[in-house]
Amino acid sequence: MGKTKILFISDIHLSSKEIYENHPDISWFKPDKHKQRLLNFIDNTIIAKKNNVKDMILLGDIFNTWVCPASIPPPSYQEIFDANKDILDKFQDIITSGINLFYANGNHDFDLMPPEIENR
Repeated sequence: MGKTKILFISDIHLSSKEIYENHPDISWFKPDKHKQRLLNFIDNTIIAKKNNVKDMILLGDIFNTWVCPASIPPPSYQEIFDANKDILDKFQDIITSGINLFYANGNHDFDLMPPEIENR
């Protein structure tokens, strides 16, 4: 029997170093609290079981460029990528392990275009 599982992750809301450090009250993702748990989940639930996992779907709001209040400028995707390199590297590890990785935009990252994420 081949690979059959399709896994979904959504609503991580990765942000920038500026938001994490200077506006933690508006950051849904808290690196000190959530980053290691996310990396462990990817390693132990996805990559370690790569022989059974066919597809991994990042289903919206992986990144957060929709920031409130309006007085704080939203981070650029490059700022988000730079602040979360280890997580993005882990997404690359999913691909390297032979699992198909798909990305679907959400309302917090609706303007992310394929070239931006592919070239990060």
